[in-house]
Amino acid sequence: MGWMFIFTHAGLASFFLSLIFIHIIRAIDYSTFQTPKHKTLTSGLLLLLLIMLTAFIGYVLPFGQMSFWGATVIINFVSVIPYIGYFIALIIWGGYNVGKATIQRFFILHMIIPFIISSITILHIYYLHEVGSSNALNIIKEPVVLAIYFKLKDLLSLIIISFSLSELTTINFNLGHSANYILASPLVTPSLIVPEWYFLCFYSILRGIPNKLFGIISFISLIINNNLKALLNTLYD
Repeated sequence: MGWMFIFTHAGLASFFLSLIFIHIIRAIDYSTFQTPKHKTLTSGLLLLLLIMLTAFIGYVLPFGQMSFWGATVIINFVSVIPYIGYFIALIIWGGYNVGKATIQRFFILHMIIPFIISSITILHIYYLHEVGSSNALNIIKEPVVLAIYFKLKDLLSLIIISFSLSELTTINFNLGHSANYILASPLVTPSLIVPEWYFLCFYSILRGIPNKLFGIISFISLIINNNLKALLNTLYD
């Protein structure tokens, strides 16, 4: 039943990231970037970066054609750093391309980073309880006890997600790119290198800007610019 563990892990990762994106959209809509909630958004942004890093590293580990060339492209972005960029890329690769050393390092990181994510999650929840949660009208109310309504609401969400994940795992489990089921080969380049759906927005930016340096700057700006006010407020505190 190893295939079930593999596809459950991959499907759960997609589910998790989809819920994270919904959570972020809700937080921005509820003006979480404003003081005194800026620390919550800043810690959440750090969580997002670590989660996406973990997702990328996990996607590389199967060492299929798509993950191999995806890792090659992404790690090459480090080379835009003046003077030391290429040297850093060689350190990450453990050689001159993605190989055994890269997979070993990524596997260790894929096991370690979730513990860091868990620690920052505790900090994220601490900041949330420090200032209280938001609502659609941005009205500060008295604290509400975790009543039976909220418990049933979370239980219903858990049931829906569990059934959807079960269906994804046992019936429509083959959702990965077909090229990623082929063992990686540095001599054969796929006709089109595409990432997983949760990286498509960044992929579109990089594809739309021919210059590598400006593409990376736009890549980082997409994350930082939308949360700049919260980051500045956090640094000011």
